[in-house]
Amino acid sequence: MYQREDVNVGKLLKRLPKAVRDKVLADSFLDDCWSIFKKFDTFSKEKLEGQMLWKALLAALPESYRKAILSNQYGWSLQQDSVFAFTGCGRDGEAAVTFIKFPEYVRFTLALIMHKYSANAKVLDCKMALKPQEVDHSKRKTKV
Repeated sequence: MYQREDVNVGKLLKRLPKAVRDKVLADSFLDDCWSIFKKFDTFSKEKLEGQMLWKALLAALPESYRKAILSNQYGWSLQQDSVFAFTGCGRDGEAAVTFIKFPEYVRFTLALIMHKYSANAKVLDCKMALKPQEVDHSKRKTKV
């Protein structure tokens, strides 16, 4: 499991595409995140957890990353990885993000995506792991 200290957020955010980076690092991003947080904080507890936190995170992320997450491009463990690594709560603690920390959490999740999914090679299709001659079935003696 990733720890919050393992992810250099500032450095990884610089690797984002320019349009996304400018949006995420702008001062208006804080206000946008806080307005989204208030929209999902239906009980006015000043913290979100579980499904409401996930919905707020998806609403706050840039559209390209939101679509990639919803199409399972990063795997289903992203939600658990991001909240547990950010809060450092483990299985027994409270996996909640407060109002003040929410913009930082969104940035952390983007950085985690860059760290975990851009650094590690991931085989998405079995053909990616095969050499070209192994894909060409015309030379086989048996039918596939």
